[in-house]
This record gives sequence, structure tokens and C-alpha cells, in this order.
Amino acid sequence: RASAVKDFPPPPAPAYIPSGGESYSVPLPADYKGPVPKPSMKAEEAIDIVVNAMRNNDSPSPNNGLKTAIAFTSSQNPLASAPMDKFRSLMDGSYYKILFGGYDKSESKVFESFGNGKCTVHTTLTASKQAFLDKNFKEKYIECKGGDDKSCTATVVWKMTKSEGTNGNWLFDTVFFAPVGGGY
Repeated sequence: RASAVKDFPPPPAPAYIPSGGESYSVPLPADYKGPVPKPSMKAEEAIDIVVNAMRNNDSPSPNNGLKTAIAFTSSQNPLASAPMDKFRSLMDGSYYKILFGGYDKSESKVFESFGNGKCTVHTTLTASKQAFLDKNFKEKYIECKGGDDKSCTATVVWKMTKSEGTNGNWLFDTVFFAPVGGGY
């Protein structure tokens, strides 16, 4: 079963922060009534909303967490326009399903600001090594310090844009997991 899990490498560097290609807001999913981006939100606040919604994906309704993710996704993200069943299938068939839960806590912070409305936010997920492995998570993304397999971390990298095209809201262009030791 583990062989069915796909390893999705990060996109090439130019795709991290689109240059020349403007990011835009995308239409909200049908019947979505959850949180939406606001110009007053900080980038890490927007990501915390997404991470918490995805952790509770099927509450209060099926795939509500994924719908929240789409609400905070820019037009640069190819999944922004994917049908919900395809988006869910991609998540379930990859190690990204860890975002649906199975970790103890999460913490987001701006890692790097590029100016001109571009930044990266890192979300650190904390769980036991076994909890990550139970979700078919790749070991190259798991860091356990001091030989303690009960408190390990994985870093989610969100590439963000805030512009006129995004209505002044922080939206994410792409998301991926950072390998231990860096080297996106």
C-alpha cells in the first residue's frame, strides 16, 4: 500500500514566487460558507486558518477544509480549479494527507519576506515519528532531534502573494514539504 503514495517534488524555483505571472483570487467553492481571506490578515494567520480547517476537513461538512484551502489559494495553484473529488483523491493518495490530522500541533510563521507582496510561511507540524509514518509520510521530511521519536517535526512551506489581483489578501501560490536539511 505504501508504494501507492506519490512523492510530489516541489515545483522548480521559478514556480515558487511567480514572476511576470500575476496571482489572482479564485472563485469560492459552491455552497462554501467558511472563513475567507481579508486584507487585514497576516500571511501566517491565513495559513493557520487553512491548516486548522484541513485538520478538521470534514467538519462541519464533507471537504470543508479543502474548500477553505481553495478560498485561500491563488490562481497560480493548479489545484485551485480542480474538481473537489479530484482534489480529495490527490490528497488521500499522497503524504499531504497528514494535513488532515495525525499530528499533535502546528505552528506557522513567516520564514522569509521578499517584498512586493511575496513571502514564504513555514508551518511546523509536530508528531511522533510513527504518526508521520502511519500517514505514509516520507522520512526525508521528518526530523527527530536527540533520538526522540516521540516529538518529531515536518515543515510545510507555503509560497504566498498579496497584490491587487488577490484583492489585497494573502493567498498561497504553492505548498510543499521541506526536506530535512533544506534544499527545496
